Amino acid sequence: EMTNKCSEIVQKLHLNNSLDQKSIKTLAKDYDNIGKALQAVGRTQEGLDIHQKALKIRLALYGENHPSIA
Repeated sequence: EMTNKCSEIVQKLHLNNSLDQKSIKTLAKDYDNIGKALQAVGRTQEGLDIHQKALKIRLALYGENHPSIA
């Protein structure tokens, strides 16, 4: 059940990639939460892939020297 829910959320996020600037920060946080959930149910590689998407968003928003990148 949990893995199906995570998959649904990831699919919805892919469909909503045309977000305004304010929502992009939320998208990065959502990706992190989904990555954690996927890792918690043993889908480690998928979780890592989602975390990397969040990192790419944060890098684009803040640059490499921002505390949220660490």
